[in-house]
This record gives sequence, structure tokens and C-alpha cells, in this order.
Amino acid sequence: TERIHPEDRDATTASLTDALDSDTQIWTSEYRFRCGDGSYAEMLDRGYVLRDADGAPRRMIGSMVNLSERRAAERERDRFFSLSAEMFCIASFSGHFVRVNPAFCSVLGYEPDELSGMPVLDLIHPDDREGALESARTVATGVHAQRYENRLRCKDGSYKWLGWTVQTPGKENGLVYAVARDITEQKRAEERLRASEEWYRLLFDANPLPMWVYDIETLSFVAVNDAAIKHYGYSRSEFLGMRITDIRPDAEVPKVLVAARAPDSPEFDGGVWQHRTKDGRIISVEVVTHALTVLDRPARLTLAHDVTERHQAERALRETNDTLQTLIQASPLAIVTTDLSGTVSEWNVAAERMFGWFAGDVLGRPIPIVPVEQLEDDIRRLSASGEHSFTGYETRCARKDGTLVDVYVSTAALRGIGGILGTVWVMADVTERKVMEEQL
Repeated sequence: TERIHPEDRDATTASLTDALDSDTQIWTSEYRFRCGDGSYAEMLDRGYVLRDADGAPRRMIGSMVNLSERRAAERERDRFFSLSAEMFCIASFSGHFVRVNPAFCSVLGYEPDELSGMPVLDLIHPDDREGALESARTVATGVHAQRYENRLRCKDGSYKWLGWTVQTPGKENGLVYAVARDITEQKRAEERLRASEEWYRLLFDANPLPMWVYDIETLSFVAVNDAAIKHYGYSRSEFLGMRITDIRPDAEVPKVLVAARAPDSPEFDGGVWQHRTKDGRIISVEVVTHALTVLDRPARLTLAHDVTERHQAERALRETNDTLQTLIQASPLAIVTTDLSGTVSEWNVAAERMFGWFAGDVLGRPIPIVPVEQLEDDIRRLSASGEHSFTGYETRCARKDGTLVDVYVSTAALRGIGGILGTVWVMADVTERKVMEEQL
């Protein structure tokens, strides 16, 4: 019992004692068990009590199952379920709520215990119930995923529109899993847009991105929003006296005219263009256009997103990557990177000299210089320690010609949003030093 976690020891011992003192034949318990490295594993312990003719326990035969990965996955699932901003719910095939997440309760205003066991149909708007029943029947026939919209009643009596994605692993599972989004505002916006074209103009005028409408035949500006006036520096009256070619650098005007003559071309629908502001600045603009009719004349609505800074940042990133590649290739130390499976993604010039393989021989292939076990051991050490790197060990690596080279190895984890993506190895040839040490 010394290996049982202190917080679990008393309860585990008590349950075992109860099993031995009673006429129970099978004993089970879950507890944390200390491993040889000092960490704790979550274990399921099952035992069969062997008793003599008088019923007194004599022996116990059992087995232990490591539940650590399963419990970790369950906690991760529950954490995702609880923390997600999306509305999650699980319902039975009979149409009752089984479980809902906090976001679901927050949107509708209920407590979890108020919804548990409640018929889903009780919350659905009367006008939407037939459609919900039809969707449920569709899911029940074996369609594993279904999307639909309906209104659910909130605790305060109001209704909210929800967009649903419903899925079931199968009828034998007996459960339906659903994700919902509150689309009430979207529905209201759609209703207002259908009710009034003036609302469309408000959306146009208030858009934070520059927008304008121009005549396809004359290329003259017909309307511009406040964001365009602010961003480009022209007044509204100046814009309305200009053509779209007037905000283009001279070099791009022919391209604009070609696109205007072929309104079905991809260039006419959008892309990245160069624009010129009133003060002469040249900016890169990502443009999206849409055909419409203004006063019975063909026109296009244009939305322009200034991506100048983004392009500058991308260029700076490329330059940084180029500099990094130069440093890697110029390094006197062998630098090798691999993914988690040991596939080589970087192999510099020093590595070619040290091990004899050219980069083209090894890129995209399993690393040839170390055993897979060494690679896996380094990744385990990095994962277990949480450190980004560790240094200070020496090993022997294989050359292409079959000889071995003594190297001093530093390794580091290549990390991304999802965790460790691979490993970088930096290696120095210490063969001469080892020979000198042996001679001494």
C-alpha cells in the first residue's frame, strides 16, 4: 500500500478490507499508483477473493489495468466540452437531454439540472417542431450528420434561433451528439435586409473597410463609404468625379482596363492590386467585388482591404527565414532536423561533410545516422521534462561509408501550437579529442 497515493490509500484499503470481511468474491478499485520513476499512474485493480470452506479469505488473484491515458483523454474531452464557446449537448434517442455544457446553459439561461432529462421538444418553438421531428426521423434512419435551424425557448420565455449540427455514432449507441450556434442575430439581420434596402446602405456606409460602387461601362465611382474617404484621402465629391483608374498606379491601368473589358475574368472579381492614395502612397489592397445593378445600369460593389502591412510582415518573415537558412548552412556544426517519426527535414552542409550523405540523399527519409531508439529516447526526454532543449551527451553516429564518428550532441524540441513537432540536432565531431584522450 505504500505505492498507493496518500490521498487514495485509506479509501482503497477500506474497500479491500470490506471485501475481505464480507462474502464478496470480486473486488475492484481505482487509485493512483506510484511508478518506479516517482510519477503516478491511474490504475484499475480487480481481484477475485478465494475463500476456504468456512468462507474465510485465503488468497486473492487479480490484475491491474493502467487507465492513465484513458482518464487523461476523458479529462481532456470534459475540459473541451466545458470550456468550449460552442453550445454542446447530448440527447437520447427518445428525445431527452442527457448532458449540456455551460455555453448551452448560458445562452438559454437554464441550470444544467433543469435541462437534464427534459424532453428536447418541450423547448422547441411550436412552429418548428414538425421540422425538428422530421430531422430526428432522418437521423434515426442512419444518416449520421444533419444540419438544421430552429428556435428554442429560453428560461425567460423568449426564443433564440440556433443553427444545429447533429450526429450519432449509430442507433445502437442510443445517443445523439449536437453542436449549436446562437444565430439569432444573424436571423434578425437577414430579416432586416429583406425588409429594407436602406439597411443595406447603412451596412455599406458603416463598414470599417473601404467600399465603393462603380459603373462597369464608364468605370466612374457611383458611391463610396466613409472608410474609403478616410483611407484614400479624397473627399466624397472628389471620388464621385473620378474613375477607378484614377486610384491606380500608371503601370496597373492597362491591366484594369483589360479586366474591365472581360467582366467574367477572375481579375474582375478581385485579387490583390496596387492602389494609390491622394498623398501618392502606393498600397497593396486585397479586393473583392460583386456585380449589382444601380439605376438600371451594370455596376460592381467593391470592398478593399489594405494588406500592405501584412505583405511587409510576410516579406520580413521570408527575409528572416532566408537569414536563418544562411546561418544554418554556414554553421561549422552539423545541424539536422527531423519530425516525430524521424524523417529528415533539414540537413546542412556541415552534416554532409561529417556523415557523407548529401542533403538530397536524406531529405524526406528516415534519419540514417542514429538508431530510431535514440531518436525516440530524446523525444521522450524532451516531452517528459517540458524543456525546450538539453545538451551534454556524446554518442556514436554512422557515416555513409559504414564507419562511426564520435559526436557531441545538443538537441532541442521543435514546438508548434499542437506541441512537439520534431527535433533539431546540433552535432560536433569529437573524434580527434576522443583519440587524444585514449592516447593519454
